[in-house]
Amino acid sequence: MIKNILKIKSDSFSEIIETTATILQNGGVIIYPTDTIYGFGSSYKNEIGTEKIFTIKGRDDKKALILLASSIKMVLEYILPPNFIAKSLMQKFWPGPITFVFKTQNENIAFRVPQNNFCIELIKFLGSPITSTSVNRNGKEPITKIENIIEEFSNEVDLIIDGGLLATTTPSTIIDVTGDKPKILRRGEKINDIEIFISELV
Repeated sequence: MIKNILKIKSDSFSEIIETTATILQNGGVIIYPTDTIYGFGSSYKNEIGTEKIFTIKGRDDKKALILLASSIKMVLEYILPPNFIAKSLMQKFWPGPITFVFKTQNENIAFRVPQNNFCIELIKFLGSPITSTSVNRNGKEPITKIENIIEEFSNEVDLIIDGGLLATTTPSTIIDVTGDKPKILRRGEKINDIEIFISELV
């Protein structure tokens, strides 16, 4: 068994959370399960880990990563006050596989509150967001099967969290809520429900 792989188990859950958090705090990179697909992750507060992700993926570091937060309250600490439509969408679809792009003082930033207990507890333990981007090389399709992920990336990341087969292989829907009307940037999970809800709001 490869040493840097941990399977999520109820009897060692807290130890896995602590081990993963320590790696992130030290600038490490993990692969972990979310409520959509497996993702590369790093601590938002440690740029070293984020730079490593760009290197592993072979991706332009000017392309921003999605951030995962444990709650709406945490998201509000980082963004400008959202408008009524944005607030309504957040309350309706979070936690869940919907990513929203918000305004901050300096730039736009993408956030999601995932419906995944491991993610939520890890972020709570850290006390700050973690990054999330699909597990793949730049220009390639996301790798969704854990055995394929281990084969491809186990020698390039600090830790792989094995959550088994995930319920979906579809990435999150991304919606820009920086303007007066929400703009769908990527069609993914729950897209039909989102479009119906948006039509009722606007």
